[in-house]
Amino acid sequence: NNIDLKSFSNEFYQKNCGAKLQPVLDTAKLMKKSGVWVEITTLAIPTLSDSEEMFKNIAKFIKEELGPETPWHISQFSGAISWKLQNLPETPVETLKMGYEIGKKTGLKYVYTGNVPGLPSEDTFCPKCGTVAIDRTNYIIHRHDKNSKCQKCGEDLSIIE
Repeated sequence: NNIDLKSFSNEFYQKNCGAKLQPVLDTAKLMKKSGVWVEITTLAIPTLSDSEEMFKNIAKFIKEELGPETPWHISQFSGAISWKLQNLPETPVETLKMGYEIGKKTGLKYVYTGNVPGLPSEDTFCPKCGTVAIDRTNYIIHRHDKNSKCQKCGEDLSIIE
C-alpha cells in the first residue's frame, strides 16, 4: 500500500489538508507492523513541503519506524495540473535530487524520484553493490534481478511480485 506523507508538519496538514499528521504516521506504522507492504510518497511542493529539514525528518521516520527497506517516492509538483495551488511553480529537479540524497544518506535502501522521466533515481539499485536491478523509463520497465536478488552480488532486494 502506498501512503501519501505530504509533509512532516502538523501545521501543514491542518492548513492544507484539514487533517493531522499523527494519524498518517500511526497508520503507516500499524500497516507495517501488521505485515502489509508499505511505500511512502511525498509530493515536494515548492515553499510548502520541500525543505531539507522536512526531507530529513521523513527519511528518519521511514528508517526508524518502518524500516530501511521501505520505498520512499519523492514526486515533482506541477502547478499547471494542481486543483488549488496553480500559482506555484513545478518543483525544481534539484529539490528532488536533494530529497533523494537525504534519503540515501539516512540509510534508506530504495528512494525514488517521480514525475520527471529520465532521472536515474527512477531505477532500483542494489543497496549492497549499486548494480541496477530495475530500469524504469516512463512506464517501460526492464528487470535485471534474478528471483528478486541482485544479479551481481545476490543481495535480497525485497521485491514484491
